[in-house]
Amino acid sequence: MILQSNSVQHIAGLWPALLIVSMLLAGCQDREVAMSIVSVKPYDKATCEVLTDDELFQVNGVVDLAMRQNYTANLKIENNLINVPEAKGLAESDARLSVNAIALRSAVIEYSTLDQLSTGIPTKRVQPLSGTISENSSLTLGDFELFSPDVLQQIRNAEEFFTNDNGEVKPTRTSVTILARIRLKGQTIDGREAESNEFLYPVEVCNGCRVTYPPEMLVQRGGHLACPPRMLMDTDTNNSSVTTVCESILGTDGSFVDCQTCQGLAVNSFARQLCQPPRIP
Repeated sequence: MILQSNSVQHIAGLWPALLIVSMLLAGCQDREVAMSIVSVKPYDKATCEVLTDDELFQVNGVVDLAMRQNYTANLKIENNLINVPEAKGLAESDARLSVNAIALRSAVIEYSTLDQLSTGIPTKRVQPLSGTISENSSLTLGDFELFSPDVLQQIRNAEEFFTNDNGEVKPTRTSVTILARIRLKGQTIDGREAESNEFLYPVEVCNGCRVTYPPEMLVQRGGHLACPPRMLMDTDTNNSSVTTVCESILGTDGSFVDCQTCQGLAVNSFARQLCQPPRIP
């Protein structure tokens, strides 16, 4: 979900009150820490660029296991340390260098489930980082891998995501919410340890929830609706239902995929079954 900064109150009915308070606290600047994870910035689906408007941010994420091997987010980070020479009004001739720029070193991500999940997932994961944040400035850490392929595969293997129908194993359209706790670590130029606040970010991990079934793509087969593969003659780039922009984010957050495109993006033949419309008994 993408919100403007003055619209946070609209999420009150979506998450437990405790989680909402924790998220808001985690997203605020904390001058007691060297740097702050402020928010998660959404993509502009038309240009594939990260939106820079300070008023826009995401309060939660979604990743469809049928089409994605990992899940990334764009973290906006602020350096809370001051530029000492500038703050004291020193001139260049004073030969005083500010040493409060922070070089990012790693991210520690901890996971906890908010729904029942039969399989175990890693409780903690450390991810190397690079980049430098100057004093009193911010940067957006784009394409930060919040869920690695290994983590998503473990969730995909949970019995909640498949069913045994008379000896035939089929994927189940379901979802679980995973709470990711993110903390960044780095060093200032003069070697002091720098750490961020803990940022909480819930992600809905689902099976087939980002697949759409446009009526014009469906046919009747054996008394059921089916979505046949796109014919070669239909790959006209002027066809808006065929042309895809920002393929790297399809199947995540607000980027939905039609059932024909889904068949080309599905992670495997098992997941490809979710590209077909659900059968009504």
